[in-house]
Amino acid sequence: MSRYAVQWFGSKGDVVDIDDREAMNDFRLVASTNKHRKKLDDIGDPELCSTEDKLLMSALELECDARGLDPRFKGGRAPVEQPQEEGFA
Repeated sequence: MSRYAVQWFGSKGDVVDIDDREAMNDFRLVASTNKHRKKLDDIGDPELCSTEDKLLMSALELECDARGLDPRFKGGRAPVEQPQEEGFA
């Protein structure tokens, strides 16, 4: 049973529970969150967005928070910088 009232519908017709970590892996969750955010931003006026769109965006953001993901980064995690070794130029 999903924690969210809405499901995510993929472009290929697949229907996925947002909190299903296997079907909705971190990369897919972040990509879906960013794609849906862009869609809502393109609409512009929040009054013109459907209730389902608002619920879906809320669920995607809540799941990103629950997993500790940051949608600003591909895959949801900031790149880890490699330490520089001293003595080599």
